[in-house]
Amino acid sequence: MSNSPTDHRIIYGLFFFWLIVFLVFAKHSRAVEKTYNGRVIFFNVGQGDSALIQTPFCQDILIDGGPDRSVIDKLDQYMGTFNRDIELAILTHNHDDHFNGFLEIVKNSEFKIEQMIYSNETCENKLCDEFFRVMKEKNISMIPVNNVSEILLSSHADYAIDILGPSKKMAQDKNLNNTSILNLINLSGRKFLFTGDAENEVWEEFCETYRNVEALKNTDVLKVPHHGSKNGLEKCLIDLIQPTEAIISSGEDNVFGHPHAQTLELLDSAGIIIKRTDGGDIVY
Repeated sequence: MSNSPTDHRIIYGLFFFWLIVFLVFAKHSRAVEKTYNGRVIFFNVGQGDSALIQTPFCQDILIDGGPDRSVIDKLDQYMGTFNRDIELAILTHNHDDHFNGFLEIVKNSEFKIEQMIYSNETCENKLCDEFFRVMKEKNISMIPVNNVSEILLSSHADYAIDILGPSKKMAQDKNLNNTSILNLINLSGRKFLFTGDAENEVWEEFCETYRNVEALKNTDVLKVPHHGSKNGLEKCLIDLIQPTEAIISSGEDNVFGHPHAQTLELLDSAGIIIKRTDGGDIVY
């Protein structure tokens, strides 16, 4: 008995369905293949901070969430269609341009945050209060930074996150910028120092505390503190870590005038390559 036109349509339909499925999975596999030794993406989220670390062990780590829901589009772009789990989030400090994207993620997206490390629960506005309330309602594991010193990302010691701050003194500072979580990401020898919005007082103390720590020297990438503001970077930090490149996360034509000319001159005079998120995402 010969096949009917209906049968042919069913066969062709199934063929094209599985072809589309194959292409989607192949695209996703290629994206994963590119991250086999880890990938770090500094998002262009306007005037704010947000960066995604992807390890070779299928871990997605989001440091800060930016000022709005634009982070959700970035996660869609870089995590792929079938990956919705953020294994670890780090909120450096409780300012809107760092936590609001996290709030949008938990309230308005399919992404799931498994656990979050945060600096403290000191808030300056009702939106911050809502953030902590929603995190608790969603049963997200919230871990205060004073309970963490190092996070091993695998059995290999060269994949780790070292928590370097805030110090006990700075954790109590009334200026929330100075309570920022400072962390060094090591991805098989590639080192990234994340600095939140920490200001001059932090770096004076930091440089004294870590002046003899070899692991900080020759850091590959410095995330410039406080969006490149005038009071966000000290020369001693540059001398200590000797970065090759510096990332400035700030919005185009922002009202604060970030980055400040003094910060740009400081980086330039040290021969550091400057990259800015107001020109687009930066991928390592």
